[in-house]
Amino acid sequence: MSCSSSSSFMTISGSSSSLANSSSLYCSPGFVVDFVLACFIFFWAFFDASLLPKAFIAAAIVAVPFLIWDEIFTQAGFWGFNPDYLSGMYLGSLPIEEVLFFFTIPIACTFIYACLNNWFPTNALASKEKRITSGLFIFLLPLIFIHREFWYTLVTFSLLAIFLGYLRWYQETPYLHFIYRAYLVCLIPFS
Repeated sequence: MSCSSSSSFMTISGSSSSLANSSSLYCSPGFVVDFVLACFIFFWAFFDASLLPKAFIAAAIVAVPFLIWDEIFTQAGFWGFNPDYLSGMYLGSLPIEEVLFFFTIPIACTFIYACLNNWFPTNALASKEKRITSGLFIFLLPLIFIHREFWYTLVTFSLLAIFLGYLRWYQETPYLHFIYRAYLVCLIPFS
């Protein structure tokens, strides 16, 4: 379990999560701080320690727009947070657990990406990268149309389709297959 938008302390459009009976220990500020410190220690142990400030800056660059997005959608009532699983500390309308989520997850994903590239430098997805990107782009188009009445889904899928289309047909990237592989590994705890 993680302190994320999909965890037990978040309610989307008034429905409660199926994890309602889980402990709030995992979402306590102490646990989150310990987790962040563990990520830093492992990152420092396996990689150049000078990358840590860069990893934090990269996480902040990602976190700020998503926190603004999260604040807007929270205030608009698209989702809310179950206070039974929160510490009670807030930054605006967002619980501190949600704010910390947007820093810990990018750092953890960067760590997974770096570990995979370090330990497994060759990637079977390299030869399939363009087909995967094209497939994802094509897969998103009907989803955008089908879910057009849901603002969050419409905006998210539309932006993702635009970004993937840009990466596929205008700005070819030699590393996208590494990102796909890291993403698949990041999904393992959620399966």
